[in-house]
Amino acid sequence: MWIALTISEFWDFCTKQKILFDKNLVASEYLQKDISDSEIWLELDKRYLTLKERFVGPILFCHIEKVIPVTKEAKDSITQLLAIFPHLVNYVRS
Repeated sequence: MWIALTISEFWDFCTKQKILFDKNLVASEYLQKDISDSEIWLELDKRYLTLKERFVGPILFCHIEKVIPVTKEAKDSITQLLAIFPHLVNYVRS
């Protein structure tokens, strides 16, 4: 399962290390999703594929499989984030 975030939402997610699930952010097929509103894509681990569509609990930072910056600004922001919070390098794999 993929979720799409803006840069500010991603920073908030990283500092809190969890985010509440919002089905509006979800895209089951990455390549078919219109990415004009989003700047960062996160791939959730396989456990999230088994959850019901109406899951409304928190997504934990440690459940992220992959982080893909869609724009140059997002890539630069992730680089800056890792400089400030170096422990996140264990989770952020772009």
